[in-house]
Amino acid sequence: SPGAASAAARHKGILPFLVTYCLSPSNGITSNEIDESKNKDGADDNAGLFRTGAALPVLILLCHLARQSRDIAELEMPFQTIIPDLQAILCVGAENDEELAIQIWTLVLLRTLMRYGLAIEHVQSLINIAAPRVELMRPESSLGAHYLLLFANICDASKVMQQNGDRTNMSTIPEADDCLAMSGVWLSSSVRSCVTSFQSVVNSCDKSHMKLASAQLRLLSSYISTAAPTMGASSIPIVSKESCFQVIEAALESNILDNALNTALGATFNAYWDALNHSQAQSLEEEAIACSFVASFMSFVQIVGQDLDSALKTKLLNKIINSLGQFSERGRLSTTSMGSKLHPARQSWFVESEFSVLNILCDECSGRDSIRHLLSSFAFSLLGRLNIGHEAMAAYIFRQEKLFQVRNEESKMKVAGESLQTLFLRELSLDDRKLQLNHSSNIFFAHCLRNRTNTGSSNSLRCTADFVGKSNDVERFFLPLGGIWMYNVLSSTVTSQCDRPPKTLSGDDHDDKTLSDIVSHTLCLILQLVTSSNGLSSSFISDGTKLYHITNACLFPENILNNDFICSSLELLFKHFSGFRCSTMSESSLVKDFIMACFEHSRLSRESRKHEHDEKGQAAMKLHDLLSGEQPSSDGYSKDELKALNDFVDDLCNSYIEYGGQYPTFTNFIRLFLRGDFPAKTITAVLTKLHPILHVLTIEEEERESLLFSLTQSISGGLPSLDSSRRDPSSVLDSFSFSLKKRDKELSRNDYVYLLAVAVLSRNLASSSQRCDCGLQAMRNRLSGVSSAVFYDIIQVSEKFLRSGIGTKDSLITCVFDICIDGTKGLNSADETTSWDTAIASLKSITLEQS
Repeated sequence: SPGAASAAARHKGILPFLVTYCLSPSNGITSNEIDESKNKDGADDNAGLFRTGAALPVLILLCHLARQSRDIAELEMPFQTIIPDLQAILCVGAENDEELAIQIWTLVLLRTLMRYGLAIEHVQSLINIAAPRVELMRPESSLGAHYLLLFANICDASKVMQQNGDRTNMSTIPEADDCLAMSGVWLSSSVRSCVTSFQSVVNSCDKSHMKLASAQLRLLSSYISTAAPTMGASSIPIVSKESCFQVIEAALESNILDNALNTALGATFNAYWDALNHSQAQSLEEEAIACSFVASFMSFVQIVGQDLDSALKTKLLNKIINSLGQFSERGRLSTTSMGSKLHPARQSWFVESEFSVLNILCDECSGRDSIRHLLSSFAFSLLGRLNIGHEAMAAYIFRQEKLFQVRNEESKMKVAGESLQTLFLRELSLDDRKLQLNHSSNIFFAHCLRNRTNTGSSNSLRCTADFVGKSNDVERFFLPLGGIWMYNVLSSTVTSQCDRPPKTLSGDDHDDKTLSDIVSHTLCLILQLVTSSNGLSSSFISDGTKLYHITNACLFPENILNNDFICSSLELLFKHFSGFRCSTMSESSLVKDFIMACFEHSRLSRESRKHEHDEKGQAAMKLHDLLSGEQPSSDGYSKDELKALNDFVDDLCNSYIEYGGQYPTFTNFIRLFLRGDFPAKTITAVLTKLHPILHVLTIEEEERESLLFSLTQSISGGLPSLDSSRRDPSSVLDSFSFSLKKRDKELSRNDYVYLLAVAVLSRNLASSSQRCDCGLQAMRNRLSGVSSAVFYDIIQVSEKFLRSGIGTKDSLITCVFDICIDGTKGLNSADETTSWDTAIASLKSITLEQS
């Protein structure tokens, strides 16, 4: 932590002793110690100017301390006093892996200091030491790439000083200004060497060549962007435009860019990091190098600017689009995971490479309708995976109007909807979040030529800014948004983090017009994603998760729900996610994913997750579980999951009773909870809560196809003896039988609940007639009290169902339609003399005939 690092760095004895003992050449090993350290074969393990075994850990410690904050890195002891020691380390040739590691960490420490604008006065001596060595190094040497990155950081420091126009943020002595001003001249030879050798480097795709090529591109980008503001009309650039084009062409002609893209874009279109494919036979080092190469190359292409040859530009865009297309065709992953086991550092190198690609596409392809949806899906999936420290990237994406452009169906013209963008940009800039946003910009955009938000050198290289005092009511960190960030808007939140209260959309800070615009814009974007681009980023989120969040839209105030566009959009999305678009049963995991999403989103889930970070709370929960001996329900869901679902259903039913019954869209969402896949308690709760108004679940002038699909979803199966489906729980059968009796307003034959109840009860009566008398007795008790006309329909459907001999769900629904809808005999004219014994005898005789 910064506090611990500051305490260690400012301690009067710890670092001075370590630096003096481990890094100073004057305290190196004596000749007698060297002789004593030789092994039996005469090898000299410790020969050299520094004690390698002690120097390396100290250098790593200093690197970590310096990264924590600028205040620590500015300390004269140790960071200023050891510069001569660091230079001495670089002057000595590395003869083994230990000495090579010491030099690498020395360069890492110097690069860290340069990023703060420190040690600038030593730039000339460092370049004089490093430049000749870089010229002589072979591509296989990993040290060359680190030297080039040091040079790039020197260029970045010079650029920041040019932008600021003063020395207060960058250096403390006037000589530093002269060093930075002359650094372009001192580095010109190394820059030219990068240009001339680049093609030979990229001809090989191994990791050492790719690492060097990445560093070369990084230096070229920093050098060109630093020199650009000082170039006059008559100036002759060190690196000409033609040379830049040759560098880009060399990368495009070789296989190195294709290989790097195939690795760096491996997480694209995934909603969560845990969905990343880990099966690739690549080391983490190779993965990091590939991501670095992509980020460096795309940055270089951007800095070259609009002058890039159109043929090269087309070739580059085709490579990118082909790579994205490859990953967009992966199978859908069903997940509702909110967390990730992927290390944040690994997340970051994927994010930086993806963002660099997105940056190019936004500049070059935003006007191409053919890939607009691909680009939007790419951007939206990346937004969900951004983490703390990536706020500047999120702000950049939300400022791209083309990504959030929707089609106005009335005018058939494209319009840029700003509501959703404005909402998230405002959230990113609230109070302390503005400081975090600026810090993120300084970290990631320091060497970007077009960066206009950079306010100077960074105060730390951590992902979080240095905050002073306590935070206000606003949470300091807005990221991560989570893979379902857009769907969270429909469930009244703008964040998916589980360890803090969600920011709601229905608060006092949003008027009805603004709220309606936000919801409409969100629904437009989701519709475009799922209909125009085969889902892409949306397809990696399970339908059950998406269905849960769009169901939440029914809980918005009535003046939002009565918007015709919102209602029609919700209806389309409901049909799409529930399976109606395919006119088939939706997959069996739909309800499971729905319930899991409900649990993750519930307040109960957030509170339980808070307890997980509190030892006392966690111990108390474990003790409670031991004492209660709680087991999962028969439906396979935990007590907390069922509570979250039932609370949600209860809220929906209350809203439906209050105002929702007049909207067919809301009715479809309520019908969803009568599916046999839902827990029995949920089905009975809906039937009980809505018992007085069950007739409202009938949609006027509903198309037969839609009614058929809705019934098919709700019935759990056909005849169990033929299709091996499960029987309905007794509580569900009791609730359906109760829905047909003791009513102020009797259900008519074409009412939805009447048809569903007759189908469910007939199915179980037919099944019981094939099994045992105990089941028949339960059905007899259950049907006592229903009218003779209703009893007649149930018997008729059961007989027709058994006679069909098919026993499928579809045949059951066909029988219900034949008797209740298409039949000419009305309820009032039904045979009231049919007795239970006669009906059962008829059913059993049919069973005997077919056996």
